Amino acid sequence: MSFIHYKFSSKLEYKTVTFSGLHITLTELKTQIMTKERLKSRHCDLQITDAQTLEDYLDEEVHIPRHSSVIVRRTPIGGVIPAGKTFIVDRSETAVMESFRPMDSSPMSLAQLTKTQDKEPKPVKTSKGVPQSFMVKAEPGTKGAMLTVTGESVIPAIDA
Repeated sequence: MSFIHYKFSSKLEYKTVTFSGLHITLTELKTQIMTKERLKSRHCDLQITDAQTLEDYLDEEVHIPRHSSVIVRRTPIGGVIPAGKTFIVDRSETAVMESFRPMDSSPMSLAQLTKTQDKEPKPVKTSKGVPQSFMVKAEPGTKGAMLTVTGESVIPAIDA
């Protein structure tokens, strides 16, 4: 009994396919892998690559020697269509000139304006939990000033 180790490129573990003889053709290997993995031949094709040399087996009648390891990739039946290059269609001169014109101000949303570092408002301390009898009225810019429920600036009587 001879065998070939195979693994899908997305998997970590190798699985084995057993056969009799010294080698197996690529088509026989593909059919055995598809039956073992329960894949339909009408949905995808298998791309077989030698695990050591990273050489793709392209000829369907090539003989793969026993005890070798291969990497399997599923590909669509029609093959992978490469993405074409995108080209700019010939544009009118006015459209080209408008694209080069600098914008005087870019529109900003309110959320963007509130997130600017230099214009962030300072956090306001409130006097919650401190009795009014312990507070003395002060100027709004005074160090340690707090804001009451009525909107007045006060500081604790201990600091005054």
